[in-house]
This record gives sequence, structure tokens and C-alpha cells, in this order.
Amino acid sequence: MKFIDPHIHLWDTDQGDYHWLHNTNNLPLQVNDSALTCEAYVHVEAGFDNNQPWRELGWLESVATKPMRAVATLDLTLFTAPFVESLLHYAKHTFCVGGRHILDNDALDLLRNPQVLHNLDTLAQHGYLFEAQFDVADQAVVARVCELLQANPDWQWVINHAGYPDGLYHVNANGEIKKEVALPAELLAVEKRFGFEGVTRVGDTLWMATQREWKDDPKNHVKLVSYNTATGEWGAVHYPKAEPAKGWVGLSEIVANGDYFYVIERDNQIGSNVVTKKIYRIPAADMVPAALGGTLPVVSKEEVRDLIPDLKSYGGYVVDKVEGLAITSDGEMFVSTDNDGVDDSSGETFFWSVGKVK
Repeated sequence: MKFIDPHIHLWDTDQGDYHWLHNTNNLPLQVNDSALTCEAYVHVEAGFDNNQPWRELGWLESVATKPMRAVATLDLTLFTAPFVESLLHYAKHTFCVGGRHILDNDALDLLRNPQVLHNLDTLAQHGYLFEAQFDVADQAVVARVCELLQANPDWQWVINHAGYPDGLYHVNANGEIKKEVALPAELLAVEKRFGFEGVTRVGDTLWMATQREWKDDPKNHVKLVSYNTATGEWGAVHYPKAEPAKGWVGLSEIVANGDYFYVIERDNQIGSNVVTKKIYRIPAADMVPAALGGTLPVVSKEEVRDLIPDLKSYGGYVVDKVEGLAITSDGEMFVSTDNDGVDDSSGETFFWSVGKVK
């Protein structure tokens, strides 16, 4: 199967400015498309020269070896004449399909600014799409985006750094989505970017572990969310997690087996800073969901295994992302890590047995 990656950043610090890379020690100085395994890609601007953003397109054209398209830097606050001038520069590079102005925390103010709105319309008139980057959990911003797009059907927007809407997806063996279940309003109102990190099924009920606290959770408590596939009813309980010594602590997996639910609780630290990389079990009898929006019962937990000695036994530094747990039909428990495939990781992925379920 051939893939197109819709969001790639290429850079070369010897050629461009890249102000956001100045205080970053863990990223390489150059990233080109020679190592990409995708068939084609879309390069999204990386700050080559924000004063003359079309220079990035010229550099990209000189180094690209694969089929690609590009999204250039935009400044939507410019007056009309300089904004149109920038679009004329982009038009010299036929692979440029649109532009991005990172909205983020200023999204609501920008999307109410008359000059910004005029420039967005000008962008559309020139046949370019707008790559919109904002917090999709901010309901006021989402409402404003929907209002603008409904009023301007000719505008073409791509929501930057966003995938499928939050919810549950029933996928068959061919990877086809057969059913979608949206999150209820009670969860959407309080969700943060720390989503579900595991799903398990008991009878008609699915249970999902939320990685970290959402807006309505007490400190160091996360939701284990339930969804009854027969009735469509949602609920939850609270799980008490460890106080982080440094960084954060969250859940990375949930698996039901027999009379217990097993979870991975971990911090986001590596090497000598690690404190929490553990498997805990929760009595199934505690997993009685309460209605969302009210006080949730707090489950009890019992430590099953500290995974730090296991991770130390491999001879390298202790990695942070213990994120997979599975139990075979004969009761053997397996654990795996996620290396994230990035340059500040050793690149190793560990997969090992911790023996029979306790």
C-alpha cells in the first residue's frame, strides 16, 4: 500500500532561520526527504524565513526528491497589499497549495479581526487552502470556525494537527471503520488533549483508560470511562494515580482478565529520573460506573509488578513509554514499549513476558 504523509517538516539550519529550533538540542540540524518511506508528502512551513516566507519554497524546490506539495507561512494580519504580494510570490511555485498562520491561543481574536477575515477571503480567491492550527478542544474557537465556514462555503480549510474526532471506532480486520460512536457532551465539555490510552471489553461494556486528568478530575485522579454497547450508556469511575516526582504520571493501558482489570501506570521520565513504571490491578467488583457529570467512585488498586528492574536489565537507559499490555488465554502477561520513532530516543522497542498473571 502506498502512503502520502500530509504533514511533514523539512529543514536545514545552515540555510534558514528556524527560530523555534534555536533552543532545541535534541533535533538534527538537517531533515530532508531521503529517509521518508512514504510515496509523497506535504511539507508544512517550518519557519525558514518568516520575513520572506517564499524563500522556504525556493529552498524546498531545490532539495526535494519525492513528489510533494507545500503549505507556506502566512501572516494574516498584514494589510491587503503586502498580503497579496506574498501570494504572488507563492504562485511562482506551483507545488504550493496553501498557507498556515498558527492561530493557537490567539485564535478567537484573530478570527474576529476584519483584516484577517479579508485576507482569508483573498487567500480563497487565489485558490489556496488555509491550514488552521488551533485548540480543537476550545469550544468557542470551534464554534467560530464553524460559523465562518458556513458563511464562506468557498473557503478551503485543513485542520492542522488533528485526526478523527474524539470517540470510539469499530474497525474491521481490513482497517475499515464500520461504526463511530462520538463522545457524549459531558465528556466533550471537560476533555483535554490527554486522550484514551487503551480499551478493553467485558460483556457489552467497553472500558477506556484516560491518560491524565481532565478539567473536572481531582488532582492525581483519572477517569476509567465505560460505554455500554447495548444501551449506549456512558459512565466512569476514578482511578487514583501516583503523585509525580517530576514531570507527570498517567495511565497507558487497560486490560480486563478474570476478576481484575490491569493497568499500566507510568511517569514520563527516562534514565535515572524514573520513579513509576508499574502494573496495577483493580478488582472488577470496583468497576461500577457512575453517571458522568457527578461524583465518581474511586477504585482501589494493588501493585502487580514494578517494571523498572525489567527495563534496567536490558543494559541501556530506562525508557519512558511503557504503553502495551496483553494477557494470553493461558494467563501469560506481555509488556511492550513505544519508541515514538524520534531522534531523542534510542530507537529500541522492548517486548517481553512478565510471567503468569497474579
